[in-house]
Amino acid sequence: MWYEDRGPDESGYAVATSTEPGGPFQTVRVNVSMPGRGRVGDFNIFVDDDGLAYHVRTGFDVVRLDSSFTQVAEHIGSFVTPKPSEGPTMFKRNGTYYITAGTGCCACIGGATVYVLSASKPSGPWAVSYTHLQLPTKRIV
Repeated sequence: MWYEDRGPDESGYAVATSTEPGGPFQTVRVNVSMPGRGRVGDFNIFVDDDGLAYHVRTGFDVVRLDSSFTQVAEHIGSFVTPKPSEGPTMFKRNGTYYITAGTGCCACIGGATVYVLSASKPSGPWAVSYTHLQLPTKRIV
């Protein structure tokens, strides 16, 4: 289980493991820094059909994890969205890889935008293939 370090003298991510899905978990790595230009923040772990795992994070970088899923193996790619975004999620459908990310102000009066990027492989190149703008519902008082 990956999570953001939030304690004193902690930065980056931390990793905890367990022999059971419901725990108990034991932290095995702290202050894990990720390669690339991204920052610590929202992230997603994607495990591909071939068993390889990827860490995708706000910033935006794609990092392959080692076989235990607890350490960085290598930085394999980066991507950009038209506007600053967060909360990337990676998945695969019908042989195409996708990343979704949204603008960072879903509660703002201007609404929120979700970007869908696609690529033929996890390393990219990534292209914006769809943009959806969700405007807030107008309140009647």
